Amino acid sequence: MFRKINQLLLFHKPILFFAFCLFVLGCTGGSEIGNPENTITFTESDKKLESYIKNQIALSLVPKNLLLETADSVTDKGASPEVTPVFSDARAGYSTTNIQEQDVDESDTVKNNGTHFFVAGNRKVTIVDVSTPEIMRVVSNIDIRGEVNSLYLNNNILVILFIPDNGGGSKWSGTSLTQRLNIGMPYWLPVGAQVGIQFLDVVDPANPKWLSEMILDGLLVSSRMIDGNLHIIQQFLPDLPPLSICYTTEEDKAQSISKNQKALESLSLNDLTPSYSRIGENGKAIETDQLVATGDFYCPEKPLGGTIITVTTVSIKDPLLSFQSMGTVADAHQIYASTKSLYVGSTRWTSTAADNYEDIEYDFLTDIYKFNFTDKGVEYESSGTIAGSTLNQFSFGEYQNVLRVAATTGNIWQGTSNNHVYCMKSDNGQLNVIGSIHNIAPGENLYSSRFVGSKGYLVTFVKTDPLFTLDLSDPTNPFIVGELKVPGYSDYIHPLGENYLLTIGKDTKEQDGVTFDQGIQLSIFDVGYLKAPRILHKEMIGDRGTSSEALKNHKAFNFWAEQNLLSFPVDLFEHLSPSGNAWSYGESTFTGLYTYKVTAENGFEFKGRLSRCIDQANCDTTWTRAIFINDRVYEIAPNVIRSAIVNDMDGEVSTIVLDE
Repeated sequence: MFRKINQLLLFHKPILFFAFCLFVLGCTGGSEIGNPENTITFTESDKKLESYIKNQIALSLVPKNLLLETADSVTDKGASPEVTPVFSDARAGYSTTNIQEQDVDESDTVKNNGTHFFVAGNRKVTIVDVSTPEIMRVVSNIDIRGEVNSLYLNNNILVILFIPDNGGGSKWSGTSLTQRLNIGMPYWLPVGAQVGIQFLDVVDPANPKWLSEMILDGLLVSSRMIDGNLHIIQQFLPDLPPLSICYTTEEDKAQSISKNQKALESLSLNDLTPSYSRIGENGKAIETDQLVATGDFYCPEKPLGGTIITVTTVSIKDPLLSFQSMGTVADAHQIYASTKSLYVGSTRWTSTAADNYEDIEYDFLTDIYKFNFTDKGVEYESSGTIAGSTLNQFSFGEYQNVLRVAATTGNIWQGTSNNHVYCMKSDNGQLNVIGSIHNIAPGENLYSSRFVGSKGYLVTFVKTDPLFTLDLSDPTNPFIVGELKVPGYSDYIHPLGENYLLTIGKDTKEQDGVTFDQGIQLSIFDVGYLKAPRILHKEMIGDRGTSSEALKNHKAFNFWAEQNLLSFPVDLFEHLSPSGNAWSYGESTFTGLYTYKVTAENGFEFKGRLSRCIDQANCDTTWTRAIFINDRVYEIAPNVIRSAIVNDMDGEVSTIVLDE
């Protein structure tokens, strides 16, 4: 069924490139179908494929009221928005990247092997020897022809993801809109965006050996490393002429589509599809070709965005670093991966028919595509549709071949928001909803979720923080077991053993009917008895204005289960004199790392903190990570590494300044 493409060169030797594209239509209408019609269409004709892509782009319009009222309403907190004593990638004697699922590695700005740190700088990667913690030293620098994004380290192979020079892309000139609407034509994506991937052998960290490099067209959405296979997910927006992307009436819609089709006539297939280049060690392209072969495109009839999603898989176990690629025409809002499967969530709008756009009622649907990891690469299995939009990667979780998804319908500002959990299972090409829980905390927004084995946990919020516990042991009959309301809210849920949850979020206060965020709130919940969850311990940090990267990025939250140690960055704001106003911000008093010993029995034992501000130039950084090695905690930023003994953090601090 799939066509093979020849001649990718590595060390000037041919390897195999395998490209295909699959897509399955989502349901039209309804609130929870999950059972889309599955009609597969392939074409070997470049002319037909070109016509199809142009038509998809021309049809990618949304009602103007949706554009004006719901910009940024489809959230993407990352992962997130992309982790636990149960699901962690920790090694004996040291901690590693905080991940969502066991054995599913996620890229990060720092990787380590217990003796060396690999640190992402601006245009380089710095390798630091920390085997003697009191005397940290840089052993090598790897210069990169672009801006480093993140890293992987697997069996002494260092993988560097970067944005090549001139690969950041530019704003599409086809619209004057400045706000971001995450559905329909993705006009906010940069045109000409690219991702570079460089592979190095770091058996000897002082002398890294270049192995291979490639550049792929498209914006980096996410990535995973599973069993030595690197999966890169991208979204490609062609360089298009000015187009209409919204309409006011059905007549206006038809005219806009016709104008769009005419505007796209002069573009060729090469203009509309992504390419790849294999790069030699000297930085010159060895080979350039189409990333997805014409005969491997599946053409859905339904317009689902003006971009192409690609998933490129590279086997680092293969000495030739051969790779495969697949793609489809859609948007990629959320990415989740288990060890078995990759899921792509693509949110779109649905509406009731109306003559005038002001009368249109709308909501969101999310199409979910399931791909399996096989010995041959990533292969399509099924797709389905649910009502609502998802928050981040933690809105998804797979257990015993069943996908659980938390989603929100409606919107909070109109009082129509509602939350739901769906259990979905593949059957004959369809990802069906086999069980669901509806109308959870009406009028509230979903702030965090976590699926752990046969259990699920949700946090919603308006003025208090309800924690819901879910029994998902029978996916055909999931149900809410318990609920606990506490002040504040949790942005991130981290399993603490089997019967406890560790969360990080914000404390809140209400004044004159308005709720205001305060400082950081750490909590430990006992969920051993699902029917009656209870809070055991709470720790407050700072006043209004206090923040942490860990609130939005789970990789900045490092809990090392082996020693029950927790560390994360804090930008501390405090009231230097009493303030009676909930809306009053404190003053900045500290920037750096907070470290605790955390147990269900004793709660939060503050071990100390490490300031990042050895001078003003080294205070403000784009990211901070914590790593534990033996009895020490390390604070790593792009330009500085600091280290102290956990049980003596007020004692001697080792510091090394890195050149960015």
